[in-house]
Amino acid sequence: MRYIALVFLVLLTGCKNSKVENAPKDHGFDVFFEKFASDSVFQKKHFDFPVIAYYSDVDLPFDLKEKSIDEDSYFYTDFTKDKSIYDVSVERKKDSVIYTRRLRDTYHLPLIYKFAYKNKRWMFVEFSDLTD
Repeated sequence: MRYIALVFLVLLTGCKNSKVENAPKDHGFDVFFEKFASDSVFQKKHFDFPVIAYYSDVDLPFDLKEKSIDEDSYFYTDFTKDKSIYDVSVERKKDSVIYTRRLRDTYHLPLIYKFAYKNKRWMFVEFSDLTD
């Protein structure tokens, strides 16, 4: 009976370790982003205020200006239809993700959203609007 219990314990421990090793390296960003994309309350809670926003000037398109987005100037961005409107790319790094969207069938410059994994949760930290 002891041997059966020992074998069971070894198997159970082995299963736990394999789950940890197979855990997503991006800390579950896809699950986070699905909710961030569609839930305005959740989205606002995951803004790391003040968020720095970079945007291009109409007269000088490659001269980026900087603006700070605080809680009072927050507005919801709906990402739920992105893949039908935009060409989307996601660049994953160890503790950050760059989410880029470009208007499909045009040569417009991108909208870039940067997320960082801080204090065991994903936060939106930076925005760049490079459109002309």
